[in-house]
Amino acid sequence: MQLLLATGWSPGHKAKTVQQWCQENFEFFWSANFWPSSSPDAAPLDYGIWCIVESKACANHHPSVNALKASVEKEWAAMSKEHIRKVCRAFRPRLEAMVAAN
Repeated sequence: MQLLLATGWSPGHKAKTVQQWCQENFEFFWSANFWPSSSPDAAPLDYGIWCIVESKACANHHPSVNALKASVEKEWAAMSKEHIRKVCRAFRPRLEAMVAAN
């Protein structure tokens, strides 16, 4: 079985000790330097999921944080499995285009 650990590359995730531990413990580890910084093109949750949830959930004013959370959860639950599959299928071609563009 292969596992994939994806992080948002917060400072703690990029720490030398964390990077070294991951290198030693994951067979196919890509270091923090492998990925372009803050690249929404390389993050399916950014380019295909969150942008839709955010635009729908934030279309109206929310009187409280709890109301906003409820709206986000509602839009997340309403997203079709087919849309999520489509976003996942687009992931590899997006990465290949980024590599080709260097």
